[in-house]
Order: sequence, then C-alpha cells, then structure tokens
Amino acid sequence: MSKERETENIIAFPHLKERLVEKATMLMKEKDYREALPLLQQVHELDPEHHEGALGLVICSFELGDIKTAKHHSKRMLQEGIGDYYQVLQIHLMILVQNGDYEEGATLLQAVFDEQQVPFEHASHLHNLLQFCQTRVEELPDMPEPADEHDQDEELRLMLENGNVNQQLDVVQALYQVDVNKHLQLFEKMLKEESVHPIVKTMLFKLLAEQQIDANIEVCKFTYKATFNPSKMDMSELDAFSAHVQSRLEEQLESNDPTLLSFALEIWQRYLFLLFPFYPQQGEQNVWVAAVHYAALEMQGQEGEMEDVASQYNLRLSALQQVIDDIKKIEEISSIEM
Repeated sequence: MSKERETENIIAFPHLKERLVEKATMLMKEKDYREALPLLQQVHELDPEHHEGALGLVICSFELGDIKTAKHHSKRMLQEGIGDYYQVLQIHLMILVQNGDYEEGATLLQAVFDEQQVPFEHASHLHNLLQFCQTRVEELPDMPEPADEHDQDEELRLMLENGNVNQQLDVVQALYQVDVNKHLQLFEKMLKEESVHPIVKTMLFKLLAEQQIDANIEVCKFTYKATFNPSKMDMSELDAFSAHVQSRLEEQLESNDPTLLSFALEIWQRYLFLLFPFYPQQGEQNVWVAAVHYAALEMQGQEGEMEDVASQYNLRLSALQQVIDDIKKIEEISSIEM
C-alpha cells in the first residue's frame, strides 16, 4: 500500500495533535530533543500547518545539530504564513546566523523592508540585524563559515535591547526551548543592564533557574543588587511569606469584598513576579498585607483612608506608607504599553 494511501486511512484520535505537542513540549523542557522529534514529526504528518508542531520541529532539529532541516522548516513557516510571522522570522534569522548565512539573512531582511510595512515595534531591531548581517558579509566576502558564539550573542543582544518589551519577551520565550549555556555570558550582562525591562529580567532568570544553571550571577533590578545561583534558589522562604500574605488577605476581604480580594491578590502576585529573584525587603508580613489591601483600594478607585487601614492592621502609618510607596514605584516602573 502506498504511503499516500496509508495516510488517507489514518484515523486521528480526538485531540491527538494537542497531546503529541504537549508530550513533546515536556520532553523539550527536559532537553530530550531526540525523543521529542518523532512526536513532532507525527504532528507534521497530521497537520503541516500546526504552528506549535512546526515550531517545535524547528527547535528540535536545531538542537540536534540538523541545521539544514531546522532552516528548511523555519523557511517553510515564513513562506506559508504558519505562526506569528515576526516570531518565526526572528527564529529563522537566529538559524541563519548560527549557520553563517549572513548574506541570506541580509537579503531576507532587505526584502522584508522592501515588500511590506514593518510594524513600528519590530522595525528598529530588524534594521539593526540587517546592518549586522551586511557588516559580516563585507568582512567575510569569500569565507562563509558557521557563526561563533559571539555572533549569536550579538544577534540575541540586538533582539533583546531593541523593540518593545512584548517583542523582547517573545525572544525570551523562544529561548525556553534551547540550551542557554552557550549564551550565558550575554544573559549575565543583560541581568545587570538598566535598559533591560524588569519583566524581561525576571523571565531571563527564571529561564536560567529552569535549566539549572550552576553559576553565580549578579542581578540588578530597581534599587537592588545581589548575586544568585539559579540552580540553588531556595524558594521555601518566599513561598511561605507569599502564602501568609495571601491567607491574611483572604481572611480580611473574602467575605466582604471578593472582587477587591481578587484585585489585591493580582497586585501581590505581580509584585513578587516583578521583584524576583529578590524578596520583599522591608517590614513584617502584616505590613505587606495592609499595603496590598490599600493599593488595591486605591487602584480600583475606592475611597479609603490610609490611616484607617493602618489602624485596622495595628500598624504605624509611616511604616505602611513606605511599603505602599514601594509597591507603587515598582508598578509604575514596570508598566507596559501593550
């Protein structure tokens, strides 16, 4: 029986593609790309236009050293409009740089600028990448060779330093599927740079922690500076602190104002996320409960006196004011125009 005939006779189980992608994603997070690859190949056979399957196929092929196949599939995704165009474009350009295909990268980017109106949020970093590829072509006109780690880091740096925060986060999210050890020096630099958004720093550090990177890394965020080892982070203290604040907020607000409680918990979780890997530094746990309570009241436009909240939690007004100011400052610095 021909392969075409066999394919026609396949009866797909319900949600089979989603299950295959889910399993493959778990294997990729464990860096087991060899086991993930055949699952993604099955997805490709069932639905060549499945964007998560296609992207996974690109990443697995790349990590297994099959640059030719990775390049083929990322190029196909661009040509057939599979997935988010600019996210796929970034990944395809990373593959071209990895393979030393600077001229091809320059030609592609020039065509992108010539043939379409590049959205404002992508124009700056893509223009910088175009200049980078053109410079490499001029430097090595007769010696096309695979890119070294410095070239890869330079391309990633351009992607992370330019454009808006959402674009930077797209790049970081794509890197969750690759081995970051080869880019560790770049990440160490980015975690110290003031120009890198706090949310991007949080995602970068979480990526290092997820991949169990055993290195002492300095992180500068807001007014804080400290050295952490991602593989040795003890989250038990922070988890207990966070759980206590959440529990106290629930005690105070759940029965009287569940909507306010939901808003307060959102503020608290966002604050911890923005601050990570640092912990809340000042005051006892109770002052943070009161501060989040008041911040939720104020941000929802409800009337409430800070003195009343301080009295409710038996706190000094000055201590409460200090923590509220800290929450507001980080909320303001970390705001993103979506």
